[in-house]
Amino acid sequence: MGFFAENGSTKQLQKILLVDDDVELRAGVRWQLEVCGFEVLEASHGNEALEILSQEENPSLIVTDLDMPEMDGVEFVSFLKTDAKAKVLWGQIPVIVLSGSVDRHSEVANHIVAFYQKPDDLKAMIDAIKLIYLAK
Repeated sequence: MGFFAENGSTKQLQKILLVDDDVELRAGVRWQLEVCGFEVLEASHGNEALEILSQEENPSLIVTDLDMPEMDGVEFVSFLKTDAKAKVLWGQIPVIVLSGSVDRHSEVANHIVAFYQKPDDLKAMIDAIKLIYLAK
């Protein structure tokens, strides 16, 4: 069973951009999402995510950590939602934060649709993503 977006007469897998510097966590989340039928793009930090966004068709959803090297999740989300050019290109993409940095949640609270604490809330996040796209 997969989740698809209608595109004219064809159907495409819903894309999710997963941004986290933890390779093992990314692999586990990617696997769980792919089993559900999502296409998953991966980045290890915000700069890499911006590079992917500039080269790919926009994803339906971005899931990001907050603590990462180079450009962390707070900088990444803030850039997407407040930079004039980025806001036009990517500001409409919903963002979910999956992070152990509960204390940094307030720094992005106005720009995200949900916050899940890792690793405890991982299953709840996957279930929510499936529910949202199943309802479409």
